[in-house]
Amino acid sequence: MNKKSVLATCGFAALGLALVAVYMLTLAAPSEPVDFRGVRWGSGIGDASGLTPLAEDGNLKSYEKKNEVLKLEDVNLDKVIYAFYKDRFYQGIAYFRSEADLPKLKQILTRLYGDPVQLEQSTNKFFWNGENVSLLLSYDAQSGTGRVAYLYKPIQLELEIKK
Repeated sequence: MNKKSVLATCGFAALGLALVAVYMLTLAAPSEPVDFRGVRWGSGIGDASGLTPLAEDGNLKSYEKKNEVLKLEDVNLDKVIYAFYKDRFYQGIAYFRSEADLPKLKQILTRLYGDPVQLEQSTNKFFWNGENVSLLLSYDAQSGTGRVAYLYKPIQLELEIKK
C-alpha cells in the first residue's frame, strides 16, 4: 500500500464515518472504545510506542506499529494503521482479507458495542455510533479487502471544520 493510498483510505474512511454519524446522532451505541489497540483517543504520537511512519500530508500522519500482533481476538488482520491529526490520535483502521471474517468481526464488535446499524441495505457494511467514537465494519468483495475503521469524533469534527 503506497503513501497516497494510505492517506486516501484514511480520508475516505473518516469521511464515510463522519457522514453516517450526521444521520445517526440519535442512535448512540451503548458503549464505545476508550482506545484503539492501547492507544488512547486524542493522545500524542509520543504516547504510542513502536510507531513507524507510513505517510504524511500536512497535519495528517499515519503510522504502523512495529511487531504488532495482527489479530482481533481470533480473526487474522492484514494491517493496522494509526492516524493522527495535529499529532493527536483520531483514527485506527484494521484491515482483513477474508470475507468469512466479516460475520466473526460483526459478532465481536456487537458483543463489545451493541447492535450495529446496517448501511445501504448492504450485507457488508455495519456502523456503530458512540458518543465520541464511531466504528465502520465493511468488506468489499470486488477488491477482496475489509476493514474496521474507528473514528474519534471530536478530532474528526475539528478536521472537517478546518476544510
